[in-house]
Amino acid sequence: MNATCSPPRAITYLTASWCGPCKTLKPKVVALAEELGVRLDVIDVDRDPWQVPQSVMGVPTIFVHTNGEVTAQLSPDTATISALRKALA
Repeated sequence: MNATCSPPRAITYLTASWCGPCKTLKPKVVALAEELGVRLDVIDVDRDPWQVPQSVMGVPTIFVHTNGEVTAQLSPDTATISALRKALA
């Protein structure tokens, strides 16, 4: 890989239709992903429970992946845009 290239990064955002904080945070996560050119995968924990990792205890939960590996997990109490931006830095 070229030293000037950033490693491939992705965000996985776990949400639920009934979750108020999820509804508030989702547009901000979408905007940040677009701003930084990061792939975003959104998983609804009720519609797709088989895609939810066992480590998830609530929503919203955000995973940051770098080169296919999870490099950060933001739980409901730490899932903020500033924390996500820091995890992507």
